[in-house]
Amino acid sequence: MQALAAGAGASLVNMEFMQFMPGMVSPRKGLVFNEKTFKYMRLPHDVLERLGGEHEARRLLELRSGYGPFTARLESRAVDLAIEEAGPQGLLLQPEFPRELPDFVQVYNSWLRSEVGVDPSAPLRVALYAHASNGGIRIGADASAGVAGLYAAGECTGGMHGADRLGGLSTANCLVFGMRAGESAARWAAHDASTLGERELPAWTAVASTAAQAAEEGMRAAMDEHCMALRSVAGLEQAAAVLERCARELEGGLAPSSARRCDFPPHGAAPADGCRHGGGGPQAPVQLRFALRRGLSAQRGAGCRELPRAALAFGHSSVILLRALVTAPT
Repeated sequence: MQALAAGAGASLVNMEFMQFMPGMVSPRKGLVFNEKTFKYMRLPHDVLERLGGEHEARRLLELRSGYGPFTARLESRAVDLAIEEAGPQGLLLQPEFPRELPDFVQVYNSWLRSEVGVDPSAPLRVALYAHASNGGIRIGADASAGVAGLYAAGECTGGMHGADRLGGLSTANCLVFGMRAGESAARWAAHDASTLGERELPAWTAVASTAAQAAEEGMRAAMDEHCMALRSVAGLEQAAAVLERCARELEGGLAPSSARRCDFPPHGAAPADGCRHGGGGPQAPVQLRFALRRGLSAQRGAGCRELPRAALAFGHSSVILLRALVTAPT
């Protein structure tokens, strides 16, 4: 959605501000980690030392138990950065639960044990997962995206949240700007639609390509390594080089619509020969093209930030604040 809007002439804002949440890597990968349990976790000895010792680590873990997404605004960011520095394998945590637990933690532990088959008292590894984007299509008060006839609302838009977001604000965003977008679009359709000339857009369809698979793998690896919570100038430059290379390689996975068409299969059916979508598998090349646009926007925006912000932290102090608005590449 964001890349389509950018391709039509809209701008993207705050794409570098992403929300990160702690999640399990083991014993079951991809499970949500209850942040309320941080206060009951014992950290590895080397991490305890880096955090200032047992007493200071316990204070930071207590503070970290009070909120879900990672924030660089509070001292407890040190806990999340220790998790991020542990890499894809995650940070080892040892639960030490008392006999009496708050109801919310009890419910979570019971769910782990009965529904997932995970012992809540067993050692686990936790990593940061990209949870949501706080950026998106830049819109005005009337939900206009700055392009005649184009209006946007909800999670595809940016500018309401800044680096951080308040809990539940995404719902308010959808309701408030959803109504404004609908009203504005209706007014435009009634009075101005006839003034808009037709625009010929290329119709791209997915064609089987090993280049598309390589581009997807390269994009995911670069974003995971260099564009998560802990970023550096050198890392962002490496990510840019990889993403741009992937974008060039991906062009081999696209063809005009006059070429053999690769239609989406019915729900539950196997994709046709040569198709790479459906069944939860790799993304189609045309989808990857848009994903790469978004990735490059996030990378470029992150390179424009001088100081740590609420949703990210820099490991290098020479990042220069150039601009807040990032326009996606076409």
